[in-house]
Amino acid sequence: MLRPNRGAQVPTAGADDIRVLFELRSALECEAARYAAERRTEKDLDRLRAVCAESRERVRHGGRFPYRLDIDFHDALLLTARSPRIAEQARLVQQQVILLRSQLPDDPA
Repeated sequence: MLRPNRGAQVPTAGADDIRVLFELRSALECEAARYAAERRTEKDLDRLRAVCAESRERVRHGGRFPYRLDIDFHDALLLTARSPRIAEQARLVQQQVILLRSQLPDDPA
C-alpha cells in the first residue's frame, strides 16, 4: 500500500482478517470446484492428477509439502472450472494470502 510522504508498506492483518480472507477463498474455490466437476475433460483430470502425484511423491520422500505445488493445484482447479471471473477473484485473494505469508518468520509446513 502506498501512503503519501510515507512510502510503501506491506499491509498487516490480525486473526479475524486472516479468517475472513480464508472464508472468501474457500467460497470462491468451492464454487470453482463445483464447476470443475461439471466441465472437466480428461486433459484437465490429467493435469490435476499430475500435480497431486508430484505432491505425494515429495511428501513420501520426507520432503516438506512444497507451497508451489499447492498453488499449481489451485491454478489447475481454476482452469478446469472455466470461470474467468471466479478465477480472477480467487487469484486476488490468493495474492493477499501470499503477502500475509511473506510476513511470517518461518514458512509453515
